[in-house]
Amino acid sequence: MHVTFARTVRAIPFLLVLLLLPLGLGCGGDPPQPPADAGGDEEMGGPPAIEFREGGSTTIDVPAEEAVPAEEAAPTEEYDSAEEYDQAEEDATAEEDATAEEDAPAEESAPAEESAPAEESAPAEESAPAEESAPAEESSPAEESSPAEEADPDEEADPDEEAGPAEEADPAEKAAPAEEAAPAEEAAPDEEAAPAEEAAPAEEAAPDEEAAPAEEAASAEAATESDDGWANLSGTFVFDGDVPEPTPLEVNKDTHFCGVDHVLVDESLVVNFGNQGIANIAVYVRKNPSSIHPSFAETSASQVTFDNTGCRFEPRMQVVRTSQTVVIGNKDPVGHNTNVSASVGPINQTIASGSTLDYQFQAHERIPVTVKCNIHPWMTAHFVVTDHPYATKTDVDGKFVLKNLPTGEEIEIQFWQERSGYVRNIDTGSHQISKKGRLKITLNGDVDLGEIQVPSALFD
Repeated sequence: MHVTFARTVRAIPFLLVLLLLPLGLGCGGDPPQPPADAGGDEEMGGPPAIEFREGGSTTIDVPAEEAVPAEEAAPTEEYDSAEEYDQAEEDATAEEDATAEEDAPAEESAPAEESAPAEESAPAEESAPAEESAPAEESSPAEESSPAEEADPDEEADPDEEAGPAEEADPAEKAAPAEEAAPAEEAAPDEEAAPAEEAAPAEEAAPDEEAAPAEEAASAEAATESDDGWANLSGTFVFDGDVPEPTPLEVNKDTHFCGVDHVLVDESLVVNFGNQGIANIAVYVRKNPSSIHPSFAETSASQVTFDNTGCRFEPRMQVVRTSQTVVIGNKDPVGHNTNVSASVGPINQTIASGSTLDYQFQAHERIPVTVKCNIHPWMTAHFVVTDHPYATKTDVDGKFVLKNLPTGEEIEIQFWQERSGYVRNIDTGSHQISKKGRLKITLNGDVDLGEIQVPSALFD
């Protein structure tokens, strides 16, 4: 073990005693005393115990109370002469100085680990304790830049809409701070994986959302000049396949009247044999736009008709606003009942021959509402119910027009058909209709989607 420098200084008086002791013993006088200014036994800790052995060897024992701290204490060693003792002290002092010089750079380089770039801080990181890297891990920007939890999903848990926040977030910009925080990355390898994991929502973005920029670009190319901030959206749905023959219905009630003058057929899918256009596809804006064209104000409180005639409902699909009144009539000589399955304020009302019933929907309906006649079970129809005027249906040729839509804002259009439900997963060439039958588009002028080919398998 090494003898510290402090111990060496304090041992100088005793070395003098050691050197002079043989002279004192040889002359028969008293052994020399330590200098007066060296302090008493209490201050100096008492003289060390000296034992002379045969052969001229000497052992020096340091009192227990003089022991240095545990990490610096050295066990008692034996020396054959005073010269070996002095040499040992000199060697210990030289080694202690060398150790201090080696430790000094490591202590000074510890702060540099926090401020130096990754290339310059590599030596400091090798000598710094693992505990010193903990603050770097806590301050890692990668942990503070998580965008995944800020997503605000639609109330319907729509996967297409849940990808919207991910689309707005720029993963490249959010990952930049993580690249600058070199100490955090090198000190904690586990932290490096965080940006990649947090960027997963952007990678999982739905195809509908990814196609949005392309849709907007295509709209701009196809659009004409808008008229004072309003534009029309049009298109034609075409049946892609062999047109099916209408299927006759089984009439088993009031057979003396129902189906006598004309054959009743299944109208859940109506296709025009001439141009293969599909009728009665509902087309409507899912959410109320920021502005409504003034021309719709005059019809906001008007009446719409819905009749029982020829033992069928007419029309098969009716469009109505919550501010309008539906006049339900019965033109047949037999009684009917009208069972409206609205989410709010449903009715199941018998309507006598020649009578009418006024009814008003209480809330916007996410999908069209089914209407049935319990007396004649083959009778079915649907209401498209909105709290705004931007709703319509395709005509007998499969064509539709949504008029006077606001320009400059993204609008989500819903397509729905009685037999297929959502008219879904269709690529129009310039636009993509999603798996839930929705199309997001921003109008800068009139846009015609052209012919929209609907696979026949969708109606199977």
